Amino acid sequence: MNLYTEIIYDHIEHNEEYEEIINRVINECFEHEGLDKLKLYVCITLTVPAEIHKINKKYRNIDKPTDVLSFPIFEASEIQEMLAKTKTTESKENNKNKNDNKNENKIENKNENKNENKNESKIENKNENKIENKNKTENKNENKTEKTNANTAKNIEEIMNEGIVQDILGDMIISIPQVKKQSKEYNHSFERELAYMVVHSFYHLLGYDHEEENDKKKMRAKEDEILNRLHITREN
Repeated sequence: MNLYTEIIYDHIEHNEEYEEIINRVINECFEHEGLDKLKLYVCITLTVPAEIHKINKKYRNIDKPTDVLSFPIFEASEIQEMLAKTKTTESKENNKNKNDNKNENKIENKNENKNENKNESKIENKNENKIENKNKTENKNENKTEKTNANTAKNIEEIMNEGIVQDILGDMIISIPQVKKQSKEYNHSFERELAYMVVHSFYHLLGYDHEEENDKKKMRAKEDEILNRLHITREN
């Protein structure tokens, strides 16, 4: 399983080319829409016309095969809510880090001023104080390093113990023979047609549709943006 995808083969042989195209597109979609900050993944089934025909008839009451089917899990508003919560959490963490850095700078400046006053008032013990302060600074840095290493180890352990994903964004079902057929009909590459099927289905999972002309334009603009970012054009 890739970071954002689970690919299932149904009456289709395993193919690394398919997976490379799919993962490139899904990774770009997730990162572009900010879903990489959520623990979600997409289940993608690659199948044949007879199987997608059965699914189309069962779940959509349409008695014929098609090229791709999309089954979202979340409403568009739910996804936006999850993204909004992520942004709020990031903003709080950034503010906390800023405050922590500000407090650290204040403490360091305070300590520097104290050391300067102390050195000025004890001229005779200047060399001894320098050595003493140096030792204190080295000990302090060693303690900071030990603390940083401990925190880093803790964070790595937490990340390793933490699950990569926690929920499914939705299901895609793609008819590979139909993708091949359409790529020939439209006179462009198999890569371009499969990439388009994936990005088209992805935006259905996010709640986009193309029933109305305005909605179709919005969805098409999203699809084209992803494909252009990947340099996958109709000429490919």
